[in-house]
Amino acid sequence: MGPPSLTVFQAKSLAPGNGPALSSRRSLPNLAQSDRAGTGDASAVWERRVIREELADEIGEAVTAEEYRAIFNDRVLRTRRIDRTHPRISAALVNAQNELAFRKRRVKEEGGDPKLDALVTGWREDIRRLRAI
Repeated sequence: MGPPSLTVFQAKSLAPGNGPALSSRRSLPNLAQSDRAGTGDASAVWERRVIREELADEIGEAVTAEEYRAIFNDRVLRTRRIDRTHPRISAALVNAQNELAFRKRRVKEEGGDPKLDALVTGWREDIRRLRAI
């Protein structure tokens, strides 16, 4: 049995800044534990946090509510997949979603607006094309 279905409202309530479930401090203990263990997972923790934060406002567009639930629950050393019956398409879709998240973050850090960025638009179009396959 798969994860329970979420409404867009429920999934957005899991997004960072929308309640105590996902405070920015939540990742700090995990980050500290991975650093102490010497596993070098700090980068992976940061990547997952960026993906979770930047895709939160993409629910209903670039990610479904169910996909966001998987993003929210994703952990280091686990590979998120969307459709196990089509692994190549699933991997391409996950990759496109992740690239969208990283591009949005970079544009914001450089003082730009992701809504106006051609690469952000391109990643969203790629996601739509992959869903149509």
